Amino acid sequence: MIVFITGISGSGKNTALKILEDNSFFCIDNLPIQLIPKFLEIISFTNIKDIALTIDVRLKDFFFNNFEQNLNEFFLILKQYDAKLVFLDCKDEILLNRFKANRRNHPLSVNNPLEGIAKERELMKILKDKAHFYIDTSFFTPYDLRNTILALLNLLPNVDLTIKLISFGFKYGLVNADIILDVRLLKNPFYIDELSNKTGLDLEVQSYLLNDNLTLEFINKTYNYLEFFVANYLGKVKNILEIGVGCTGGKHRSVFVVEYLYNLLSQNIPNINILKEHRDISKN
Repeated sequence: MIVFITGISGSGKNTALKILEDNSFFCIDNLPIQLIPKFLEIISFTNIKDIALTIDVRLKDFFFNNFEQNLNEFFLILKQYDAKLVFLDCKDEILLNRFKANRRNHPLSVNNPLEGIAKERELMKILKDKAHFYIDTSFFTPYDLRNTILALLNLLPNVDLTIKLISFGFKYGLVNADIILDVRLLKNPFYIDELSNKTGLDLEVQSYLLNDNLTLEFINKTYNYLEFFVANYLGKVKNILEIGVGCTGGKHRSVFVVEYLYNLLSQNIPNINILKEHRDISKN
């Protein structure tokens, strides 16, 4: 399948390209029209089956030099390769907010973005009219755009979903994670002489912690929260959810909780990769 993505600047073309890339498409952003036939010819001798390319006003040679001829060549390519043209659009006021939030200028205007948007709409009208699919992204989240594109192109999601659990010690600094769990409320094996030099991987430490009802209550409530969070987060917000679990030194309580949650999640949540890491377990 060959898909061309075009549309108004700021409407989400790069996001759309990334969505297709995540679904095993070979993606190129703004390949000059003169190179597209040669590129597709070369690709035909490879094992690459699905290709996505973007075309927009950043390709100034396409729109401002021999525009009519370039359009005719482009439409011939669409017909020859049975390619699909997807046009993304967005309301002006939302485009302005997006440019402002990203601190970027419209490619056709420096001082007055609305003039640039209006000029772009005029140039893009024929592509909009010829598009196989039209998508207004004004009120779309990336998740909405993903679902819409995949549905229009009859594609099934091909995205690996991953949960990564990371134990750490607060005294060595935080980890970069989406969720931080502080397990310093659990009793500390460090102050038990025979457990001090062991870790949360050792059975003696695990038994010590499991003998406390607070540990079980904490794990059960945390697991219920994570189960709900995962169901409404992975694949909608991000494809990987990183969970940091911290205690004072990162050797006992946090390691134990990561191991326990790892086993629970692995057993009860199918089709998701579960990873674990103990960042500070070997530190003094």
